[in-house]
Amino acid sequence: MKNIPDRTIQFLKPESLKKELSIITNQFETGIEGKGCIEALFLFPGIFLTFFTFRASSISVRHHAFPSLLQITFCHRGRLGWTLDHDGHIYLGPGDMSVHRMDTCTDSILNLPFGYYEGITLFISPQNFKTSPPGFLQEAGITDIKWLEKFCIGKEYATFPGDGKIRNIFSVIYDSPEHLRDSYCKLKVLELCLYLS
Repeated sequence: MKNIPDRTIQFLKPESLKKELSIITNQFETGIEGKGCIEALFLFPGIFLTFFTFRASSISVRHHAFPSLLQITFCHRGRLGWTLDHDGHIYLGPGDMSVHRMDTCTDSILNLPFGYYEGITLFISPQNFKTSPPGFLQEAGITDIKWLEKFCIGKEYATFPGDGKIRNIFSVIYDSPEHLRDSYCKLKVLELCLYLS
């Protein structure tokens, strides 16, 4: 992150995601006390994954409500205190995970008490998932994600304290060789779906 100017978030996205993500990212306003990098990967229809790396004390985020998008956040390193727009609070340390709908964080503040955060966030569109769920999940009888939506009925959210299972799902992604990382991401997202369902 040496080359990223202060008070800047660099956003990396593959050509295949530029159109899909621009609909969302064009509606984001962010402010950062520090600097950060976000890298996005397309995994399956209706599912994309982002790697977040921040060296900052706080980040402010405003965006339109996206009630049809679910967000799963996993903290790999550092700590995150997230104040949502309805006075909800999410606290994540290494290995912790949260699930919420993207109409709960339209005006939120993220505080990084250690000045550093590294994590993975999945964005899932239930409608697109239902239209074409990944083949492996269809074989397992998982053709929608009502089981995921139950964690965030209304404007609620759910947090999962770091345990061996959740940590093992995600940590492999960080340890995988660069040329296999995208494949590991797909595999581990399927594993997460099985675990949460």
